Amino acid sequence: GDIFDRASLARAAEGAEVIIHGATHIPRVFPGRPVDFALNDRIRRDGTRNLLDAAAAARVRRFVLQSIIWVHGDQHGSWIDEEATLRPNAVARSAVDAEAMAREAAAHFGFAVDILRGSGLYAAEAYHTREILHRLRHRTAPIIGPGENYQCFVHAADAADAFVAAA
Repeated sequence: GDIFDRASLARAAEGAEVIIHGATHIPRVFPGRPVDFALNDRIRRDGTRNLLDAAAAARVRRFVLQSIIWVHGDQHGSWIDEEATLRPNAVARSAVDAEAMAREAAAHFGFAVDILRGSGLYAAEAYHTREILHRLRHRTAPIIGPGENYQCFVHAADAADAFVAAA
């Protein structure tokens, strides 16, 4: 279905027991400005609402939502887990909105909801993976601070396995 077309989503959801919302549109600009994420924000807000409506109409038992670890923002050196404070920046606010919509719909319509906060995905064919490697090869990758920072990446196949396990 088309994430912005409620009727197509309702047809696609008929008979489904589980819906996985994995739609996203991360821009190919690095690092990206809030305006570059406008379509992604629309997917997270309008698309999530449309898919939740389709889930409710189909009476699914579970809804799995892709979110992003960015909702935690800067934790000032602390490790981030599910209990970490939410400190979304402008780019991640729409993910927090999508999470709230999913929880509210699940409570209202009686289906389970799982929210998987992904991190940076990598895979051989992924644009962002190729971009990072290009920057490393050309010594143009930014190193923030003294170089002791951590970044969280997961292979796209492992992320897909997590969604299957949640479903």
